[in-house]
Amino acid sequence: MKIKKININNFGLINKKNLNLEDGINIIYCGNNQIKSIVQNFIVCFLYGMDDERKVFKSVFRRKYSPFFMDKTKGELIVEINNSEYCIDRTFGNSKLDDTSIVRRVIDSEEILNVDLDQPGKTFLDIGFEAFNRTMFIKSMDEFNVQDKNFKLMSDVA
Repeated sequence: MKIKKININNFGLINKKNLNLEDGINIIYCGNNQIKSIVQNFIVCFLYGMDDERKVFKSVFRRKYSPFFMDKTKGELIVEINNSEYCIDRTFGNSKLDDTSIVRRVIDSEEILNVDLDQPGKTFLDIGFEAFNRTMFIKSMDEFNVQDKNFKLMSDVA
């Protein structure tokens, strides 16, 4: 799966921002603020939702990234899988009951019905949130739990 576009309407501090990603490595650069982490967590939320069942985040995303002046978080994540593009269109409200999720093919806007709408990443990547979080999701250094007995910071590697 490749992420092709990120369209953020309301997510935390970001409103109406569109990012087009190219093949290869893309670098999102800005000053030392939260914008990079917000974009990173937008991707996670659009792939795996803001469910309360994950003890790792326990509604933190919903509280942290709800827009201040708008009522709902909105956006789209365009992904490419096997040369086909899909749009994950989601809205997050104050609770899961207020959320909406639609996955459709970009080429003809046909809704895809055999996708887990709560966690499209589970369908597209064939892994759940925990596996994604531990293998494919590279956190910024301030998000690592240094109390974790398995955590090792490697520096000055020769």
